[in-house]
Amino acid sequence: MPALSILLVTALLILAPPAAHGQAGVPAAVLHYPELVLLNGKVVTVDDRFSIREAIAIRDGKVLALGTSSEIRALAGPGTRVIDLRRRTVLPGLIDSHVHMLRAGFRWPQEVRLDDATSVDDILARIRERAAKVKPGEWILTLGGWHESQLKERRMPTREELDRAAPQHPVLLHMLLAAAVVNSPAAQALGVTDPSGVVRGAPAVVALKAKLPPVPFEQKVQGLRAVMRDFNAMGITSTVEPIGGEMTDRDYEPAFELWRRQQMTVRMGLNIVVRDLEGARRWIQALPGRFGDDWLKILGLGEVVIDQMWDQSVAAQFPIARETLADFQQVVSAATQKGITLHLHATLESTINTMLGVFEELQRQTPLRSLRLVFAHGEHVTPAQLERMKQLGMGLTVQDRQVIQGDIMKRVWGESMVAKPPLQTMYQSGVPMGGGTDGTIVAPNSPFVSLWWMITGRMLRGDVARAREHLTREEALRVYTRGSAWIAHAEGRVGSLEPGKLADLIVLSDDYLTVPEDRIPKIRSVLTIVGGNVVYEYQP
Repeated sequence: MPALSILLVTALLILAPPAAHGQAGVPAAVLHYPELVLLNGKVVTVDDRFSIREAIAIRDGKVLALGTSSEIRALAGPGTRVIDLRRRTVLPGLIDSHVHMLRAGFRWPQEVRLDDATSVDDILARIRERAAKVKPGEWILTLGGWHESQLKERRMPTREELDRAAPQHPVLLHMLLAAAVVNSPAAQALGVTDPSGVVRGAPAVVALKAKLPPVPFEQKVQGLRAVMRDFNAMGITSTVEPIGGEMTDRDYEPAFELWRRQQMTVRMGLNIVVRDLEGARRWIQALPGRFGDDWLKILGLGEVVIDQMWDQSVAAQFPIARETLADFQQVVSAATQKGITLHLHATLESTINTMLGVFEELQRQTPLRSLRLVFAHGEHVTPAQLERMKQLGMGLTVQDRQVIQGDIMKRVWGESMVAKPPLQTMYQSGVPMGGGTDGTIVAPNSPFVSLWWMITGRMLRGDVARAREHLTREEALRVYTRGSAWIAHAEGRVGSLEPGKLADLIVLSDDYLTVPEDRIPKIRSVLTIVGGNVVYEYQP
């Protein structure tokens, strides 16, 4: 049977209307025409065989059929929109399985992103451009996603340089959470007394941000819409949110409101962050377990459930107190008994070992495999730990923090960093593995920078940080689609382009599979479709 016929039979079983009647011998798929067909392309399905087709048809928000351009064109009706891909590459929508998009949205319209900045002059030009567009007195912010090591000068802009770039606007730039610099208007507004305008250390940077003017609720909602549009432009159609620091219980409300308005353009799986045993008990009592729809799901708790179990981004060692471990055991026990999963920050081998010990002890009384417990980051995970994770039915998410934190990691972790994280070992272990960025503070946001890092091990400035443990392009793409879909509990709905799955896809500016490696980070989507609807279209 021809390939298209097989795909159409599958599609008819899933998608055909129950009372589709018409001329004898005419397939129901033709009587109910697709809303959209894309022809003359390179459609990378990421199915089991990594099949590549020429064209795709979409109906009712789902993939109807894939095949040759002539086969798919024949399905189109009078009202079908036809897009000529002109040989462009199509991928399943990318899924960032660990990103702080919700938090970023609160102040996103105020931000000037420096993720790809290469020099101080580049930064100052962006600040000047923003200052020319907004009213005097309005804040100009960069809340992470860059580091001075990616710049030619290997330093932050100075207070004086920022004063010259935006003399009538308060400016706050922070790199990672390690340091911040402000100009004179911002120093006056925030009470920064150091003449340099520089504040160092994560606690001090967080305290400084807390002094920024509060953002009204509606602005947070619109900011979340704006960050979703920018993520769509980068090729992201779904995220898993570990929430993270600087969030309160009320900060989930903009996401709920956007869902109520049916204005989401990125699917979200939320993990609720809790800080201590009391907060965990409150949420565990309130949550029924995993619930939601294809746009917004509550997955579980994380990436922190006890603050003192968070082993930092880059630490040499992290001892865990007995009282902290006892609280963690209570949280894990209460959550898993209620069927609530956990998505947990774990970087060091010792932390991973401690958490696995808790899970294995609980496994004797409560089956855990169906919960899909997840470790995030895992730079120091060992083959033996991966096997233990596999026995527990766990997953793992990896992020490209190394592209701007490579110098820090080398200073703390030494030469062992050349094989960390052990991506190929992780991939071959059989533990489900999702891709991501950990944006928007400790890493850049682009999924194609992250894919490039998986493939090359390079930092943004070009140095090789991870000399071994690389993935192939196909492996990295599987991680960022099907692997991340598993982390999101959505592998039956997204992650590949197959009949009956949700029509989430991106049309690329360059062919990810063949473009030279150094151009992969610059790839963007020129057309992003989520649930069959165009949510982003590049306008030259």
